[in-house]
Amino acid sequence: MRETLPRALAYARALLRDPVTAEDVVQDCYCRLIERKDRYDLPRDGLKILIRSVTNACIDHKSREKMLLSLHSGNEETRTDPADEATPDPHQAVVGRELGEQIEKAMAGLSVGQRAAVHLTCLGYTLPEVAEMTGVTRVNAGVLLHRARKALRKELGPYLLGVDHETI
Repeated sequence: MRETLPRALAYARALLRDPVTAEDVVQDCYCRLIERKDRYDLPRDGLKILIRSVTNACIDHKSREKMLLSLHSGNEETRTDPADEATPDPHQAVVGRELGEQIEKAMAGLSVGQRAAVHLTCLGYTLPEVAEMTGVTRVNAGVLLHRARKALRKELGPYLLGVDHETI
C-alpha cells in the first residue's frame, strides 16, 4: 500500500477533480482489494488491479454524480489554484494561472475514460497497459486517447502557440 497509495490518490484526484472524494474512492478500492486478496497475485498485479478498480469506481461515481446533479441546480466544485504563488513575475503568474485554468477546463470536458487514458499515458503506461487497467480493448483505449488529444488540441490550441501540437 505504501508504494501504490501516492499513485492511486493522484490518479483518482485527476479523474474526479475532488481530493476528498478521491481519498474515499481509493480507500474503498483498497478495502475491496484486501477482501479479495486470495484471488489475486498482489505483488505482481496489485498496481494494475488497483488502477483498474479506481478507474471503474471513478466512472461509477461520476455516473451517479450526473444523476444527482440533474436533480439539483447548483454545482459547487472544489478547485485548486494551478499557479505557483511564489512566482516573482506577476505577468507570468497571471499567464500561468490562465493556462492552468484552461487546462483544467479542457480536462474537465473530457469523459472519465478519456481522462484516464491521458493520465495513464502521461504516467508512462503503454496502450496495452492502459487498456488492461481501464478494462477496455486496446483499440478502444487508442480511440479514447486519440479523441482526448484531439479535444485538448482544439481547446488549448490558442493558448499553446509555438508548441508542437503533436506532443499534446
